[in-house]
Amino acid sequence: KEFQHNFNPRYLVEITNVIVNTSTNHVYVLDSELKRRYLLRESTNWPVQLEILNNKLPRRMPKSRLTEATLGIPKSGFYHWVTEDLPNLMRASGPSQILCFEENSKPIIDLYKEMKIDSRLVEKWIYVEKLLFFTKGQDLGYLHPADAKVLKDFAQVFSDEDCEKGQKIYVSRRRSRRSLPAEEEIEKYLVAQGFQVMYAEDHSIDDQIKIFKNASVIIGVHGAGLTNSVWSTNCKLIEIMPQKRINRCFEWQANNTLLRSA
Repeated sequence: KEFQHNFNPRYLVEITNVIVNTSTNHVYVLDSELKRRYLLRESTNWPVQLEILNNKLPRRMPKSRLTEATLGIPKSGFYHWVTEDLPNLMRASGPSQILCFEENSKPIIDLYKEMKIDSRLVEKWIYVEKLLFFTKGQDLGYLHPADAKVLKDFAQVFSDEDCEKGQKIYVSRRRSRRSLPAEEEIEKYLVAQGFQVMYAEDHSIDDQIKIFKNASVIIGVHGAGLTNSVWSTNCKLIEIMPQKRINRCFEWQANNTLLRSA
């Protein structure tokens, strides 16, 4: 029942004269005449062929330009930006400003403020003369143990004095497309067993960290809300998943963050 993964290397890169899609964090390199653009494979964890097919290039050179910048967090799903982009940002943060897509999600913008990061709101497409970023390793769905440690250390910054210790949490998806047909009945049953129903989307990222840090049991349907189990250290994670769907990313995350998965 164990499964393993061999990680690809990642590098801290300083690259010159590139175009950045700040919504996806895709980096495009230019040919010698600065006319043709090529997607840098190392700027995505997803299969590069799909990214080329599903993401359009800018029609012209971007008007927005920066001399120097560091790649920030893209506008992506909660699971992906927490496990794939946040650890890299914390490692790569330096003197240059962090790129932030001007239409990015509120939790990401709030996180920058909470961390006191010098970020710059920019348009979707921007030309950067010198860009600093960590390459992706094509390890989609596999949280690196070193990244897990970075996230654990990050969580310790947030005080949880006002949070109940040993809470039992049910992460509800009743308001989303992955809701179970009888989820309301499940909520009623678990509340009777001493569980707190949590709608993660109603809470800021720092509140989510504080609430989940000291949870003793987390139950939920497979989805982004279970990402919050990464902040916990002595907890059982019970994941509800359809029989015909196989996605073991949260099982992997649990095994690499000292959780007991079920």
